[in-house]
Amino acid sequence: ILKFHAADTKPDALLDADLKRLAFVNEHGVFTNKEKLYESALKEMETRYAGNASVAQAMYLRAVNLRARGTQYNPFTGKDKQFDIKKAKEICDEAIAKYPGSEGAINCHNLLAEINNQFLNLETEKVNVPGMPFRTLVKYKNVSTLYLRVIKTTRTKLKKLERNDDYNRQWALMADINPEKEWNVSLPNQQDYQQHSAEIKIDELPAGTYIILASVNANFKPVKNYLARQITYVSNIAYITNNKNELYILDRSSGLPLANADVQLWQQNYDYNSRNYDDIKKEKYKSDKNGYVKMTRSRENYYNQYIQVNYGKDELFTDDSYYNYYYDANQP
Repeated sequence: ILKFHAADTKPDALLDADLKRLAFVNEHGVFTNKEKLYESALKEMETRYAGNASVAQAMYLRAVNLRARGTQYNPFTGKDKQFDIKKAKEICDEAIAKYPGSEGAINCHNLLAEINNQFLNLETEKVNVPGMPFRTLVKYKNVSTLYLRVIKTTRTKLKKLERNDDYNRQWALMADINPEKEWNVSLPNQQDYQQHSAEIKIDELPAGTYIILASVNANFKPVKNYLARQITYVSNIAYITNNKNELYILDRSSGLPLANADVQLWQQNYDYNSRNYDDIKKEKYKSDKNGYVKMTRSRENYYNQYIQVNYGKDELFTDDSYYNYYYDANQP
């Protein structure tokens, strides 16, 4: 095919065939250093046919190659790949500027959309101690300023919020809640188009259930924006369970037992009429001087339960499930 098009007045068909040849060799070749050889061949083609719009496709393929290499970046083992995605972006910008409307330029537009895409995620300890600041881990990409809110809520409000079938509406409803605290932080942005992580401080909070809401935009609206949320429980109560239906209620800070703590079990049942899960109140217990509670085994064979613990004005009622199982060898 290359010989057939070698004498063409316009090299477009020759260029197209040669790009396919190089892509095939790069995909199926088993020799070493093929990645760099492929990039060098594409660059040589860009130089040889400079000014021809078909060169934009070679530039696009070189950008794809660099972006793939850049995704292998690791701050400990792949430091040399950190700025490869940035190089890919620069190549695409150049291809679009030099050869607007070409196939390669259109492909570069799509690749740039992926490179410029933002990412946001929060990771926070499920339970934090009242009156003590704590940390949340932010994983982000292409974000320089992060806007945060702390919203106080309850289990009932959370369940009502999550029952909303419109996912975007859930975020909008959260954004409309008056926050306890609101602030913003600057995140390190090395302009490398890589995903990074940073720990940020959350100021101390009184006991309760909270939503930590993060947004790329200051308005917190779920339109042209990236949002992340994390549920955290602020409580000095901790408990340990085992497969013997035993529960130990402890002080989260000191590890000492909490005597006379109220323990309420809840069972989650599915209501086929409302098509929702409802919490059904079950057995109630009180911890002894050692913080110990012996719970009865369920005779309903197997079901999902949740543990609510109250001690003074403090409460711990998470979404961690407790599986209660009863086996009777005499049953048929």
